Amino acid sequence: MRGSSKGPPPTTFVEWLALGQDNEDWTATYNALSGAEKTDLRLSLLREQTGQCVYCGRKLDLNDPRFSHIEHFRPQSDYPELELDYKNLFMSCGPMDNDGNALEVCGNKKGNWFDEKCHVSPFPEARCVSLFSYQSTGEIASAAANANKMIDVLNLNDPELVRERKELVRGLDEELVLENAVVLLDNWKRTDTAYFRKSFANVAIGYLESQPEAK
Repeated sequence: MRGSSKGPPPTTFVEWLALGQDNEDWTATYNALSGAEKTDLRLSLLREQTGQCVYCGRKLDLNDPRFSHIEHFRPQSDYPELELDYKNLFMSCGPMDNDGNALEVCGNKKGNWFDEKCHVSPFPEARCVSLFSYQSTGEIASAAANANKMIDVLNLNDPELVRERKELVRGLDEELVLENAVVLLDNWKRTDTAYFRKSFANVAIGYLESQPEAK
């Protein structure tokens, strides 16, 4: 899992929530969220994740809602009181893949699943990341039962994800022959002007940090 940092929610979102507190005839609900408030919310969440899916780490296209969605980690169906809780909101890939089919990984695959006794929260980011490792085979692995449950629920070892990660790791191994892991690590940690990183930067960072010369 890529995980996420968490800062304050965007001002427009906070002001929109306040409208519901001051208006007896209207209540703020997730379904009522739209326009600039929703756009700002999506951008704020995505910046916290450096432009990547909170689960798999693919780079997300904020401008096309077919390929990314606001993810309620604790689902609205069972936790309606958290539907507008900023700490419960993240950005995930889906609902569609590039061919227009339902995405079978990440938030789309997770659906309304949640287990209070066995899960890994995307936040705090450092704790989330520490539970997962990336293998040269392209697979994501963990020694923790709750992390393995998340791998299964999110289908993070989907063949397509494994293939993409394997190709990335192979490229890193080739670069490591000529370049120091610390230098490569620094390059992958950099963000662009929008504070976004490359697709699967979490995989590259995790793999490079596991190299002896990076420790």
